[in-house]
Amino acid sequence: GRTPTSTRVYNILKLYLVKLEAKIATSKEIKPLNLIILTDSIPLDDIKVVLLLATKKPNKLNILLY
Repeated sequence: GRTPTSTRVYNILKLYLVKLEAKIATSKEIKPLNLIILTDSIPLDDIKVVLLLATKKPNKLNILLY
């Protein structure tokens, strides 16, 4: 079968970005997120789109990416 990889990655990144924005607002540091994706089938959708959208939020907040 096919795997909804982008949907799952989107949900993980969405939660992380909400936490990131809250920590920035209170001047607290948040640890970087390492995401390792393992799958045994073909992705159902294009994960590149999700990853590109997720990089825009830190850029808008002027956050240094590692």
